Formats: sequence, structure tokens, C-alpha cells
Amino acid sequence: MPKYKLFCLPHAGGSASAYAKWKPLFLPRMEVVPVELAGRGARLKEKLNRSMEHAVFDIYEQIQGQVDEGPYAILGHSMGSLLAFELLHQLSARGHRLPQLAVFSGSNPPHRPVGKRRHLLSDEELREELLLFGGTPEELLLHEELLEIIMPIIRADFQIVETYRPQNTSVAFDCDFLVLQGKADLFTSAKQAGEWGRYTRRLCHLEPFPGGHFILFEHEEEIARLILQKMEAKTRALFLHPH
Repeated sequence: MPKYKLFCLPHAGGSASAYAKWKPLFLPRMEVVPVELAGRGARLKEKLNRSMEHAVFDIYEQIQGQVDEGPYAILGHSMGSLLAFELLHQLSARGHRLPQLAVFSGSNPPHRPVGKRRHLLSDEELREELLLFGGTPEELLLHEELLEIIMPIIRADFQIVETYRPQNTSVAFDCDFLVLQGKADLFTSAKQAGEWGRYTRRLCHLEPFPGGHFILFEHEEEIARLILQKMEAKTRALFLHPH
């Protein structure tokens, strides 16, 4: 039976299926738990979330019964990083145990606002923006019937990110941070990504990888090993120094 759980939060336009290949990489030590937001995947018929508050509460409702069972980690990519940050606030405010490790990938920290308003663009302009991001196959962006399904999801997710205003950027959490950053990512830099460290009283490790915005899905095996190493090291430290 796995020792730990890893709750994985999606990027804009993403679903739980993005983490399907991750599960065997972590077994038997860690159970990967992809979190599905409303309006996609198995929840396609549900109303999309359009605010950070609603999206985070959606996630909290799904994981609240599991976070106090044992050691766990939370991982978010891009939009998912901001969701993970606000989820830490939610868990802390409701008296839950915080994760041993929070992993933020492909995202600037909350105090660096997103400048663009992509959710207000036309479909054609939004398609061009998605090509810049990478991660979405070009043939999918040219498939009109599929676009009718995914465009409302992407637009709603961009609205979550672009209207997000963090309520509290002075709190430092009592858990380790791992920050993953693509060296060629057009939307963040090592300097900006390193600023996640202001939100933890524990260790913050920045790990750069070759590649662009979607390094999380280009270096899955290396990242899985890194997360497992961090969790094992944290567990050993707590065993040797319980207080």
C-alpha cells in the first residue's frame, strides 16, 4: 500500500487525464490522485468554475476527507500552481494538516499578476495564444468540433487566472516547496519562479529543466523521482526530529 498521496491539479484547459501516465511512475510508494474540476472529463456536464474561489472550493470538497489520513503532497501546473497556493490557505483555515510538500510548476507566484486578458479574446486570437503556450497539439486547435468543446473550458480557466487577486500574500506556510521551471518558458523566469520562497517557512527548492512551459509533461520520470526523494527525505527528517 502506498505511503503517500500526491494530489495533482490541472493547468488551464487541462483535465485529470493529463496525469494518467504518472500513476505507474510513483508506485508502490505514492498514490497519484488527479483532481478533476467541474466542466471537463468525467464532469463534463457540470457548470464550469469561473473564479478562483469556486475552483478552490471545488477541489477542497474532493480532497478534504483524504488529507488527514497520512503524509501527502500537492502539485499544480500553471493555473494549477495558483489553485494549489489558495488550497493551502483553505486547508490551513479549516484546520487540516498541510502537505509535506507543495510542488509549483510553470507559474509565477501569486504576487505577480497576469497582465493579459486572454479570456476576452476572440476564438481565433485565443487559438494563436494557445499555439504560443505549446502543450496543445496543433491539429486539435484546427479541429472545429473539438474546439467547440475545449474553448469554453480554456476561456473559463483563463478567466480564473486573470481575475485572480490573492487575498493574503503575507502568510508563510509550514511545508516544503518544490518549484519547477522551464528554462525556455516564455511566461516565467528562474528569478520570478524563485520568489515562491517567500510563502514558506521551510525549504524552497527551485529546479530548472530544459524546455518551455510544459516541462512537467516532458520530464515526467525525472520529476517523479525528485518528488519521491523530497517526500522520503521529509519523512526521515520528521522521524528523527519529530518536533
